[in-house]
Amino acid sequence: MITIALGQVLMSFNVASLPVALSGMVKSFNVAPTTVATGIVMYLMAVAGLVMLGAKLNQRFGAFVPGELPSVPPNLAKRQPVA
Repeated sequence: MITIALGQVLMSFNVASLPVALSGMVKSFNVAPTTVATGIVMYLMAVAGLVMLGAKLNQRFGAFVPGELPSVPPNLAKRQPVA
């Protein structure tokens, strides 16, 4: 539940910053405002989906497994080759 609540807070900040950031992104990318807004909405939907996926994995497997899985690839990359 804490994960979902923090995801909601993140989404609230993203939506609140939309009117401020929209004009700058339109100028920077030289596209229509609807294109920028569509990209931001798609980003928000992806974040919401990943938050819900994380909550479901946490519910099913416990906090340890989903919390530790993202650290596996960087740790494997740090391994020193056997000489």
